Amino acid sequence: MNDLKEALARHQLWISLGWNDVLGRYRRSVLGPFWITISMGVTISAMGPLYGSLFSSGSE
Repeated sequence: MNDLKEALARHQLWISLGWNDVLGRYRRSVLGPFWITISMGVTISAMGPLYGSLFSSGSE
């Protein structure tokens, strides 16, 4: 339980490591770290209407 408390107290470390991972992964990309957000937006925009029509729950 103490490990969990310690991990939650070090949230700044999580943010730093995550941001460095994103920067390293998309370093040579023109869009850079924003590519994750853009790809998620495209996925939601494409799958939302698809699932809406499959389950007959349109956005009215």
